[in-house]
Amino acid sequence: MPETRYHELLGLPPEIEDPDYYQLLVVERSVTDAPAIEARFKEQMTRLQKIENPRHKEFIEFLKGELKRARGVLTDPSRRAEYDQQVLLERGEELRKILSHMLVDKQLSASAETSVQAEGRKLGIDPWAAKKIIEEEIQKAGAKRVANKSSDKGTQIMSDRRAQEVAREMQEARIQARIAQSRAMAAEVRQGRAEDESRAAVEKARQAQVLARRAITAEQVATAQATQEAANFEEKAHKLADVSLRVASQLEETKRRIEEADAVVKGARAKISGAQRIAIAHALVAVLFIGIQAAKFFAPAALDGASKALAGVTEKVGAQAAVGMGLGAIAAMLLLTCLLARKAAAFVPMVIAAVMAGAVSLLL
Repeated sequence: MPETRYHELLGLPPEIEDPDYYQLLVVERSVTDAPAIEARFKEQMTRLQKIENPRHKEFIEFLKGELKRARGVLTDPSRRAEYDQQVLLERGEELRKILSHMLVDKQLSASAETSVQAEGRKLGIDPWAAKKIIEEEIQKAGAKRVANKSSDKGTQIMSDRRAQEVAREMQEARIQARIAQSRAMAAEVRQGRAEDESRAAVEKARQAQVLARRAITAEQVATAQATQEAANFEEKAHKLADVSLRVASQLEETKRRIEEADAVVKGARAKISGAQRIAIAHALVAVLFIGIQAAKFFAPAALDGASKALAGVTEKVGAQAAVGMGLGAIAAMLLLTCLLARKAAAFVPMVIAAVMAGAVSLLL
């Protein structure tokens, strides 16, 4: 039996020319365990991914899509039941078409029926289901079964060949239809992606426009704010300049007035100093005049009293002691004056007082 692409690429038996999802994954129809189906899917995908022959590139991509769809269908109970029903109808319809080509003159030979049953097995149809389809078609066409002629040895071979040719043509047509459907689905997916990308691009463009408008608005607002702030700053600067000028003018006026006041004060001080000197002079003249007059009036009596007092003291302490006491009193007065003054100018009276104190010590 010649090798098929399914046998070469997936290692399926050569007699399986158009496998269903079960046959693609090499899974028995009784297997419902999802992990087992997933494991078979990974094995078949790994097998395909190792093939680098460019001759089968397009068919390999088709098989990858078929394997993915097979895994999705067989691991979903509802989709799996729907698929089983669909396969039964499609494969049954193909078997009916093969059988219609085998009914010659409304007769079905035994060899032809055997060939039809063999094709049914290739299609994955159970023998009892294939037999039921054959019975229905015979009744529908009003045909009858006939035995093979013993002299015709090539009848079975011809029947098998004819059935195989019809089945191959239908299978090839179905495969091409599935490839076309796969391409359409891929194109639809690509179109959907392109539409999504287009919508995304349009949305991005719209957002860019919005951002641009916002940026322009923000720039306009910022420009307006900057202009307003500049105007406010300029106005404040003008006001500060006016205030500065007024303050400077006021300072100049104040300075002028202070200078005038200083001049007035200096003049007043000069006037006060002159008046004080005049008043002091007048006072001194008055004191001198009064003192002279008092001296004239009281001097004789004072001198007489002082002479008597000094005479009494001299008599008691002696003339030298009296002079020493006088000088000591004068020295004490000078020393007290120097201590109270605490100035460098009092140095001379202090020396005089010290000299006088020494003289007193000598006299006493």
